Amino acid sequence: VHLRYARGEAIRPKEEKRKAGAPSIEQPPWLSRSAATEKPEAIIYPSLYGDVEPAETSAALPAAGAGGDARRRGLLIHKLLEQLPLVEASQRADEAQRIARGSQAALGKAVCDEAISSAIQLMTDPRFEALFGSESRGEVAVQGKLDGATVSGEIDRLVVMDDRVIVGEFKSTRWVPASEDRIQRAHRQQVTIYRRLVEQIFPDRPVEAWLVYVAAPIAFRIS
Repeated sequence: VHLRYARGEAIRPKEEKRKAGAPSIEQPPWLSRSAATEKPEAIIYPSLYGDVEPAETSAALPAAGAGGDARRRGLLIHKLLEQLPLVEASQRADEAQRIARGSQAALGKAVCDEAISSAIQLMTDPRFEALFGSESRGEVAVQGKLDGATVSGEIDRLVVMDDRVIVGEFKSTRWVPASEDRIQRAHRQQVTIYRRLVEQIFPDRPVEAWLVYVAAPIAFRIS
């Protein structure tokens, strides 16, 4: 600290002399060591397992024939299934066209219309009524620990009832598994991870994991 008067003389505090007999303090060894580099914790994102169109089509059934970018088409279907349940049934067709309008340049009208048809068909199918009822929520963020690793993701549809919980995962691939044993391992892993996370949140009731293939539509309950 320095003080300076108007004349310019610097006034410095006098150093105190160490008192006689005062013990000297040794610098601890850790003070001169570099801090260890901290590695950020790895996070697993189940959605990165992917929703790739299977190359081995003999293990599946062709359920939709329109072309277009598979990823963009999948995003559109997921957006429709997230937002349309919030709209009155009588207004869903118009709202679906509004949602799809932004994708028409990239996908074409035929693909957008096919995506809309698939989404509305799924929502009006009595077998899937629970996924879109008042006890359901779309795109639910979830994060937790599994086997020592941090897992973070979004559940397409979560239904919380008094007697059970349903984890719904939508797959927009045009090739639908012909049977449960033909389900892609990545799809099975993804919904299983979500189910295990939700079981930690609701330990008092059974949690069901549903893989829903929109193009058919068909659902498989994954145990």
